[in-house]
Amino acid sequence: MDRWSIHPARFHALQRRIRETIDIGITLPARKPRAYMLPRAFSTAADAARNGLPVQVVNGTAIVSIDGVMVKMLGLLEELVGGFTSTLQVQRAIEAAAADNSITRIVLRIDSPGGSVDGLAELADAILAARQVKPVIAQGTGLIASAAYYAASQATEIRAQRMDLVGAIGTIAVVDDWSGWFANKGIKVHIFTTGAFKAAGTLGTELTKEQQADYQRIVDSFFTDFRRVVTRGRGSQIGPADWSRISDGRVWPATEAQSLKLIDRVTTMDETMRSSRPAARPSTASDAAG
Repeated sequence: MDRWSIHPARFHALQRRIRETIDIGITLPARKPRAYMLPRAFSTAADAARNGLPVQVVNGTAIVSIDGVMVKMLGLLEELVGGFTSTLQVQRAIEAAAADNSITRIVLRIDSPGGSVDGLAELADAILAARQVKPVIAQGTGLIASAAYYAASQATEIRAQRMDLVGAIGTIAVVDDWSGWFANKGIKVHIFTTGAFKAAGTLGTELTKEQQADYQRIVDSFFTDFRRVVTRGRGSQIGPADWSRISDGRVWPATEAQSLKLIDRVTTMDETMRSSRPAARPSTASDAAG
């Protein structure tokens, strides 16, 4: 089962791009893993940048980029198709910037429809930890959707440009049921397993109502975590009455997102970089406990 927190339109576009790339049949030569693909820590933001992480340092500000579909690690297919970002790379870049005494603030430059659930919680925790030691500003530059909003909600402040879209809060799981096609071709799939759910989603088998309910259970659990994390990051700004409206999967233009308290300010990346005024961090339960 693929577990995603991603804007549906971008998800379908991603599927098409992957199919088109596979149809072309391009193969890449074998290569050694690059340093930035490895789960290691870096001592400074500049060190992280030299090793290929998505960060650059400008006048004491570490700009960490979240561009495209979010996945935990970049593989050959992701690099070939393009338009992906590694949440592990972003996490390591943020950790390096947070520990770097020469960095006074972190700006997350975000243009992403969201992506895979894998590695997302660890990224969010790293952003929340970083904001305890220095301002972290999440700045939209196009789209802050789904998993990207999950991450952005942990920043000190969320900003977006006037024509940006924000939201798409929710989780989805995609399980293909090819049983009808197999039956038309006269193909029977025999499953030998030790449990009713062990082979759920196996190619050519029908997805039973019980299996569908179990997949929904998993999706619901991720959604519960989504709500907990957004509430943790945004504090009292988003109450229970607001949640049902903002969590139906829609996206909103920046001005409407601000009125819904999904973001704090409508401004451009250039304006954020010119501004030296620290962000006013929303209070959270974790702040009170600390």
